[in-house]
Amino acid sequence: MNTNLKIPKILVIAPNFLGDSVLSEIFFKNLKKFYKNSQIDVITKNNVKPIYELFPHVNNVFGYVDKSIIKTRKFIKEQNYNIIFLLKRSLSSALMTFNVKASQIIGFDTQFRKPFLTNPVKYIKGEKPEAFAFLDLLYNINIPISNFNLEMYEDINSKNKIIDLLNIDNENKKILIIAKSTRDDKEINSDVWIKIIDYLKKNKNVAIYFIGLEKEKEYYNNIAAKIVNNTYVYNFCGILNLKECISLVNKMDMVLGVDTGFCHVASAFNIPTLSIFGHTPINQWGLLGKKSINFSLNLDCSPCNNPNKCKKQHFCIKNITFLDLKPTIDKLLNTI
Repeated sequence: MNTNLKIPKILVIAPNFLGDSVLSEIFFKNLKKFYKNSQIDVITKNNVKPIYELFPHVNNVFGYVDKSIIKTRKFIKEQNYNIIFLLKRSLSSALMTFNVKASQIIGFDTQFRKPFLTNPVKYIKGEKPEAFAFLDLLYNINIPISNFNLEMYEDINSKNKIIDLLNIDNENKKILIIAKSTRDDKEINSDVWIKIIDYLKKNKNVAIYFIGLEKEKEYYNNIAAKIVNNTYVYNFCGILNLKECISLVNKMDMVLGVDTGFCHVASAFNIPTLSIFGHTPINQWGLLGKKSINFSLNLDCSPCNNPNKCKKQHFCIKNITFLDLKPTIDKLLNTI
């Protein structure tokens, strides 16, 4: 493809979840490197808009218009995009591009979407890391990939706020605990986190940090209340916005968590990170950073194609113990 013929105006209909959004960074920077002077816009849900606003490869970030496919499609049509990429695999995202007159609409051939795509791309679930699956959309139109490293970025105002906030404790190593997920079947038992934190505080001078939504604050308060030594334990749930949480992650010495987006953020910042997996396939959703470790019990039934109908009460995640995790935690502790 000759990029000198026309500088395109590009739209990416992007993922709506934190982890997927972080993983899409590799896609965006390779797209921007190929189309250096192009305008690259994003449409996504409001909850993850701040992620894409941090990407230096993106010009504008829009939310869905009144949560309406029809109104969003009208908006897209009015922008006169030349190329549209669908990182989302849903039928609804393809319906947003119907009859918008873009010369190329590139997306995965999932959920009966082929009629809406000029360039349907085969998607095989779990075949490769999700970040690299996104790159198949670029390969489809002969865009070369020169950078496979996942990176993350900060907002300067958020960065400065976190620097001031963390001045409360400059003596201890800073460890972030991410115990909550949007799905209960991705969470280990809270008593395991209590044992982990007690162990960390016995073996190193550490400060423990929690981040999350306001509704998760009580969960972490209950953990903190049961820790033997709960000095230097900070619960920032509901206090920090997404960009501020990202800047806080970047100030940590180590991150321990379940399979969540913030673990991907930490991994992208190349922070020593442990992510604990149950039914989710590590080969698809595992952390990519060189200092990251993906843990699983590796049961015969994992990964699971239908976790909502698990007959073993999610044994793969709920039966993980402190002793299972201790060797991996020790390995990370030796790096900080």
